[in-house]
Amino acid sequence: MSMLDRKLRRDVWRMRSQMVSIAAVVGGGIAGVLAMGSTLESIRASRDAYYASAHFAQVFASLKRAPELVAGEIAAIPNVDAVETRVTASALMRVLRNARMATAHIVSIPVARHPMLNELHLRRGREPAPGRNTEVLVGEHFALANHIDVGDSLQAVINGRWEVLRVVGIALSPEFVENISVEFPQFPDNTIFGILWMSREALGPLYGMDHAFNDVVVSLAPGANDQPVIAALDTLLAPYCAPTR
Repeated sequence: MSMLDRKLRRDVWRMRSQMVSIAAVVGGGIAGVLAMGSTLESIRASRDAYYASAHFAQVFASLKRAPELVAGEIAAIPNVDAVETRVTASALMRVLRNARMATAHIVSIPVARHPMLNELHLRRGREPAPGRNTEVLVGEHFALANHIDVGDSLQAVINGRWEVLRVVGIALSPEFVENISVEFPQFPDNTIFGILWMSREALGPLYGMDHAFNDVVVSLAPGANDQPVIAALDTLLAPYCAPTR
């Protein structure tokens, strides 16, 4: 053994406590990185499983108005798996319990509720009953911020007329994880902006869309590239003024 080797062994022995501490710190760092990576993968897997179970759409488009027959043309686009047309609207709303004014984004629910894209998760209450056109579901974020519960009433200006709406359920949607107003995206506030869901048979006639739609969501075939579908959808909906998002 050379002189340098013996010196190295003596130095290592003399600094053994420091070296053990350094090894422990390095080992803890590696374990932490591995644990965080595992946690991230678990979160991603949970997210993907939730979106899959909720039939979350991959392509969304808004337009002025298109006849319902256009849905068949959208479904014929290559790699389109499912299509759901909707009626959406913005409305000024008053929470009757506290007289607070707010803005609502109203989304229609299809008559045949299951299966549907962007499936709702009912937290409390029930779904709007057929023929009861004033019944609505309220997004949980808005409901919690304004202390709204099942059985409460809301007033909304829908197509220029005040309507009294009855809350029959509180719901969550994968489409609206965070409620952000289009008018003020930089200032999200659940007390003044919320999501409502009404039956298609109730909301459509209020905006003259009995057999028409102004919003569409599309799910794609497994492994499909969304860009060709978006380009085809833009071309198809161009006459109806529909920028795809």
